[in-house]
Amino acid sequence: MRRTVLVTNGLARGGAETQLVRLAAALRARGDAVRILSILPTAAFADEVAALGVGVTVLAPGARPGAAALVAAAVADLRRDRPDVLVSFVYQADVLARVAGRLAGVPVIVSSLRDERAGAGAQGGRARARELLLRATDGLATLTTTNSTAAAERFARRGVVSPRRLRVVPNGLDAGAVARGSAVRDRVRAVLGAPPGALVWLAAGRLAAQKDHATLLGALAARPGERLWIAGEGPLRAELERRAADLGVADRVALLGLRDDLPDLLAGCDALALSSAWEGLPNVVLEAMAAARLVVATRVGGVAELVREGVTGALCPPATCPPWPRRWAAWPPRARRAGRRWARPAGRRS
Repeated sequence: MRRTVLVTNGLARGGAETQLVRLAAALRARGDAVRILSILPTAAFADEVAALGVGVTVLAPGARPGAAALVAAAVADLRRDRPDVLVSFVYQADVLARVAGRLAGVPVIVSSLRDERAGAGAQGGRARARELLLRATDGLATLTTTNSTAAAERFARRGVVSPRRLRVVPNGLDAGAVARGSAVRDRVRAVLGAPPGALVWLAAGRLAAQKDHATLLGALAARPGERLWIAGEGPLRAELERRAADLGVADRVALLGLRDDLPDLLAGCDALALSSAWEGLPNVVLEAMAAARLVVATRVGGVAELVREGVTGALCPPATCPPWPRRWAAWPPRARRAGRRWARPAGRRS
């Protein structure tokens, strides 16, 4: 039985964390002993992790320690547990796992870079600093994975990861888990106040600069009668509320906060809107396609590796996404089925 430790910053409702929990489930299903090592207290997935029988150890349950103290705590933990494999998710956890894993003598260390800028929120000089630290610690990892070809090419080109140790592993998907019937669709639309026949767009993601929800609000202003649901929470909530009011669309926008019922929301909406400034391989795009929903998204990260322009969705440049083309709302059912057929094999590949 192989002993695997999954290292993360914390368990929030995000794409990397979703993939970590899916990986934990897959490893447990084949008989591995799995444990999660989290830098910060976990905030989500408690029921899912407990049901898997996966333990969680928190390195910093109180005030955040300095880097040296955090490494020391991780080394001590790993020396006690003596895992065979260490798999890390997200920039801080990647660096910690590389350093602490080598000091603790873990045989195999796998890093996972989840987006093209080496960490959510990283821009400008901050992104470059992260790339330098990842480059400096690259040799400590046995292997580094990323979830899109676009991100892999960027990391290799900038010298962040050696091509010899870099692999593309697309996000995994349980396509059956997103399937919902018409009864769920009717219920969700009724609860969220969508008028009969109204076209409803769904956006899902942290309310932060990366997701650029402000662009969606501007697009909605040019589409009278249509609705936008935004699932997620973050520091820009108040700013987005003000922008919606200024644009006169506040009565057609629902900021839903953190949700754990994305499949239900996908059933209730008509199409997914993704306006991100940068990405890796967004889970929500894959899930929307598996749920037979059309996708209008920015051409960033690995999005174009999922969305087939003119077949399963529409792509536009970041920050300049035009009003959503009306023709997508009237796509025939076969176009929606094309997205579902594409998403299911993509999920199985990973």
